Amino acid sequence: MDFFAAVTYLLVGTSSVSGLIIPRPAMEATNLPEQIHLSWSGNPTEMYVTWATPSPSTVTSVKFGLDAANLTSTATGTSTVFVDGAKAHKVRYIHRVTLVNLVPATRYYYSCGSDSGWATVYTFRSIQAGTEWSPRLLVYGDMGSVNARSLQEMTKEVQADRYDLVLHVGDFAYDMDNSNGDVGDDFLRALEPLAAIIPYVTVVGNHEQKYNFSHYRNRFTCPGNDEGMFYRCVKTWSGRIVLCQPFSFCCLHESVQVVTKHNFGIRQHQCWTPSLDGYVYGILLLFTLRRDADL
Repeated sequence: MDFFAAVTYLLVGTSSVSGLIIPRPAMEATNLPEQIHLSWSGNPTEMYVTWATPSPSTVTSVKFGLDAANLTSTATGTSTVFVDGAKAHKVRYIHRVTLVNLVPATRYYYSCGSDSGWATVYTFRSIQAGTEWSPRLLVYGDMGSVNARSLQEMTKEVQADRYDLVLHVGDFAYDMDNSNGDVGDDFLRALEPLAAIIPYVTVVGNHEQKYNFSHYRNRFTCPGNDEGMFYRCVKTWSGRIVLCQPFSFCCLHESVQVVTKHNFGIRQHQCWTPSLDGYVYGILLLFTLRRDADL
């Protein structure tokens, strides 16, 4: 299968309609994990699990296994305090666990939490290893908490196992920082039925810039040590080299340094030129090249 045949791209509409908020208790009413979502390190034997609670927990952990009724393995992670930048300084606790030593292309079940409470058991399929296969990608951007007109259908398709990976290319919730961050909470609650069962890879957009991108940097987990602002994932699938290279908002005079630092070019050719009134917002470079092509 050709790589492009395996990619679905959706640009979600921007007109305001009723939101898709799943019926979960407000964060203040319980310390159960919520806003659960997966992400991928680029290693088919790993998976990131991220969630939020309103209060601290003694431990951050995920129970997982091959049987929903028998979660035999446990992985522990870290918890960080996220203080919203608005005047109310609302506090959230963000939990991250990396599942390791997974068998590629295998169905797993998991529940995240602590002694304070455990979440619903979710399932995911680990990413297939090797190169002779074509990933099925769901790619979209610009999805708000009150205009998520495609979310219900996308969730159905993900639950039907039609995709291997989701790429959200910027602009979340419109905006995650609004109402002391409550809009971001609502958005990630609505996203949970989809993002808790498939790797949900993200790229920063201009709508995430408030408070130095703090909501994006704290709420999502990406490879590397730059809180999702800069990272690279290079994979070879079905005879093609796939380069996924997100990078963040930057001023024009800093952009050339960014391009040089992260080597966006192929050989000595620069494949991107800064423009757009001096700013660049959450760009995802997704290249597909034939493996036997002249690089």
